[in-house]
Amino acid sequence: MITFTLNTLEYLNDYSLDNHYLLDIWGKVMYLLVNYKLFSYKDLERLKDLSDDQIDCIFSIACKSVIESGDENLLEGELLKLTFFKASKKLLIDKYAKLSEK
Repeated sequence: MITFTLNTLEYLNDYSLDNHYLLDIWGKVMYLLVNYKLFSYKDLERLKDLSDDQIDCIFSIACKSVIESGDENLLEGELLKLTFFKASKKLLIDKYAKLSEK
């Protein structure tokens, strides 16, 4: 399940160009996978050599997952402790603020 999720997230940016709802759907999917302990945000650290567009897409999905959970503390308490997100802390916080306005 983890490998499938990571592979999908890695290439989702290419598909989301035609359908932006995929990001919303995968935000909910990621929330459910994390909630049922089938996936962890820490698993994202396995991803390597991503383009800026891929990283932006994954950040959007992670933010939508946190929004779906209703637990804003996940941002500081879990995501920003991970190397994957720590390197781009400002991007993650800005993206979360923008997406949670909607």
